[in-house]
Amino acid sequence: MTHEYSCGAVVFTLQSGELRYVIIRQRDGSYGFPKGHMEAGETVPQTALREIREEVGLQVRLVEGFSQKVSYPLPQKRSVLKHVTYLLASFEDQEIVIEPKELRGAELLSYEAALSRLQHESSREVLRKANTFLTR
Repeated sequence: MTHEYSCGAVVFTLQSGELRYVIIRQRDGSYGFPKGHMEAGETVPQTALREIREEVGLQVRLVEGFSQKVSYPLPQKRSVLKHVTYLLASFEDQEIVIEPKELRGAELLSYEAALSRLQHESSREVLRKANTFLTR
């Protein structure tokens, strides 16, 4: 089995005192969080920061103490297991600007709306844990 490694983050901001999460729509139509492949020599935080900047144009600050790992087989590539590490990142006073070569779109959603937009239970679980971490 071959292994692929990606990193990203649950990206959030406060709007009128309420948490809002960045949910991306990938080229294949699925929804998730900004993430991408690790490049040679990169750390998990470096990859997450680079991918967020490339995909949604945001300069974010990583939040210490949160990390979630998800693994799943890639349906389009037999015998490849994908491992994704999600961190938590915040931003203020910036507009989301998507990279159209990588994404169909991105939205800033409330927790409930973000949870309902995500199709994969593993992504919903990451969001639940991030929201609990932020509201504890």
